Amino acid sequence: MRTSSLGRRGARSLTTLTALGAIAGLACTAVGQQSFSNALSFDDVDDQVTCAGNFDVTSLTIEAWIFVRDYGPAGYGGIVAWGRQQDASYELGVLGLNGVPQILFTLNLGKAGYTAVVKSNLYQLNTWCHIAVTYNGSFMNFYRNGVFVDSQVVTVPIQPAGNGAVFAINNLLTGNDQHSDVMYDDIRIWNVALSEDEIRCNLSRPISGVPAGLIAYYKFDETSGQTCIDSSGNGRTGVLGTTSAAEAGDPQRVASNVESHCFDVVNQPQSVTYCRGGTVKLEYEVCGVDPLVFQWRFNGEDIAGATESTYTITNLDDAQSGVYDAVATSPCGQVTSIQASVDVCSADFDCTGFVDLEDFSAFVVAFEAGGDDADFDESGFVDLDDFAAFVGAFETGC
Repeated sequence: MRTSSLGRRGARSLTTLTALGAIAGLACTAVGQQSFSNALSFDDVDDQVTCAGNFDVTSLTIEAWIFVRDYGPAGYGGIVAWGRQQDASYELGVLGLNGVPQILFTLNLGKAGYTAVVKSNLYQLNTWCHIAVTYNGSFMNFYRNGVFVDSQVVTVPIQPAGNGAVFAINNLLTGNDQHSDVMYDDIRIWNVALSEDEIRCNLSRPISGVPAGLIAYYKFDETSGQTCIDSSGNGRTGVLGTTSAAEAGDPQRVASNVESHCFDVVNQPQSVTYCRGGTVKLEYEVCGVDPLVFQWRFNGEDIAGATESTYTITNLDDAQSGVYDAVATSPCGQVTSIQASVDVCSADFDCTGFVDLEDFSAFVVAFEAGGDDADFDESGFVDLDDFAAFVGAFETGC
């Protein structure tokens, strides 16, 4: 018998995710839905959003919801870019070589260390997809709908953009305007390389607060006017088109069809068999809209005071064997974990996770000493009945 894995991560709200490290291979279940408000729709002729703020970074995450209708007249166009007409620090764009939807990510166009990477399988035409690209100075990582798709080894520093640089949405800034026929929602630029866990838990709802590392955040929820508010709090206001005046080349405000989930269930409590007197930790990891409240249950009944994302059972005995689950509640709904069984393996007397001769020897020592832990049948006495009970459990195993 081996003890079961109980998980290693706690519940987290949207405002605490930036401190978390990379965690690979997590299953995620989206629960409940709310709608995003508005999006911006761009044509492939001249529509763009620009910002003159400073977007220089040394590490990077670009993430966005995209709905690509057409790549553009040249077969490619920008999602976002930071640079000048003759060069750029970084660019993220869409292209359709041989009719295959692809992502183009470049660093240092026209500068030292120029690198261009093309990746497929990140989006489909005429479908809302969340894409994210990260770079930490060693790897470019690519994600689709919060799931890791591919990685590329790259080891060049991101060069500063230089005087006269502009940040643009739906343009590549490479000397000739390159636009796509596309809708965007919730574009975010970070000066850190987010983990898969962070991307997944952030993508399906607007971020609240001002997380560390978020340098620009465009929700596109305005209903009129020529500006796009930067919800990161950093003042990088976007302007529709290239001037503050209304122009024929301005993108159009439309209703967003992106769905925001009340919860993303990342980690479920796991069933476990453990030794008598041991400590068991159950965990239910949920990303959700704040405030997020938990209630653990034992055999369907609320456990008093068990209102955190984790529940710890100490001094485990037969009375605590049973079925545990947890209910997470937020302002937009509830979600209940799977049921996890907790069982006692009394024969694992030394709590090593195995039933072997060392358990038998440990029990004999305790029995001869008359210690309380040798009261195997919990009768209040240490006698031959305890010895017989232990032998029966030992022969059965766990």
